[in-house]
Amino acid sequence: MGALPELDWNLLPDKSGLVKGKIESLLDDVYRAGAESIVDRAREAATAILSAYLQNEGIAEANGKDLGALIELLVKRNDKNGQRIVACAAEIPQRLHSRGKHAEQEKHDNLRPIREQDAELAVQCIGVMLCDLGWGRWV
Repeated sequence: MGALPELDWNLLPDKSGLVKGKIESLLDDVYRAGAESIVDRAREAATAILSAYLQNEGIAEANGKDLGALIELLVKRNDKNGQRIVACAAEIPQRLHSRGKHAEQEKHDNLRPIREQDAELAVQCIGVMLCDLGWGRWV
């Protein structure tokens, strides 16, 4: 079972190698780490992916932005319907990541802990992002 789609590394606008590093870090965690760590790595991968994509599209202000700001830039750039799947797929690891934080747990008494299935969903979201951006394909 492949956790992520088959990637064409040549298509990634990743001059610094940051996207590749974040994806490799996620893959390292998939079969060895706990659910929270996998979600954290998925969030980092989503951030790197969106940043690289937006900068490649000429949006220099994407450089150094956090995932929430990158999602906003993506939606703003493409209107509310363009690249919506990519934006929604990026939001899931973002939301799951905050669920594991102490402050969020204190604010929300009924917040359920991150489970293995949540981590699997976060990884699948990264795969969807990569495929929808044209950098990968499910085999």
